[in-house]
Amino acid sequence: MRTVAEIRDRLLEDLRFMVWRPSMRGGNADASEELLLHLLDTLCFIDRREKVWAAARSIFVTGCRWVRGHFEFQHRPFPHFVNEVTSVYAEVAFTLGYFTPARLLNDAEMSRLASVCERAEFRCQDWTETELHAQFGPPSHEVVGGLTTVACYGSEAPEVKWVFFDLARRLPWEDDWLPVPVVRDFRNGHHNQMHLLPVGERWAGELIRPAPDIIVDTPIEFFQ
Repeated sequence: MRTVAEIRDRLLEDLRFMVWRPSMRGGNADASEELLLHLLDTLCFIDRREKVWAAARSIFVTGCRWVRGHFEFQHRPFPHFVNEVTSVYAEVAFTLGYFTPARLLNDAEMSRLASVCERAEFRCQDWTETELHAQFGPPSHEVVGGLTTVACYGSEAPEVKWVFFDLARRLPWEDDWLPVPVVRDFRNGHHNQMHLLPVGERWAGELIRPAPDIIVDTPIEFFQ
């Protein structure tokens, strides 16, 4: 029979894979979120950290549809949100000490990134993945697989909010995959409001769709 330590190591191994390529384990956004919640909940149970886990959930996992609801309630026509949802749990796992990204930004780097993202000149143009990396350096972590890559930029300080860039690998008006992914939007708040860049604005404008029946209108205060 396996020891508790062996089971814990296996859960950490599963978590590291899951926050990298969720579609190979969870499939869709609902199943991926359930699996990530289970992994983190079990690790915190093993480590007797239930109160820490509850505190993290109160910050990151809010609303009747949890993290996936943050995206559904925005009524955007973008696909699936599997990687977007998973990126949030990568940050949660980091704050809990169960995941270490490849790179963490220092205070100056993180402050500069946050400042640049607020500028009109950043928001009014499209950025390729190559240009994004040239601007801010390599991301702390990437969630990959499928139609969207999420570039995650995290700080050395666990209390500092990560910034996520959602990069489209294929666009609905193109016949093939893009040679280089382009930033569709970025997110820098706990409720994951997608700040659309021009390509995201065009996508949202051209492909308006009715929201699924399970989604209800959400007051703007939710995103503030």
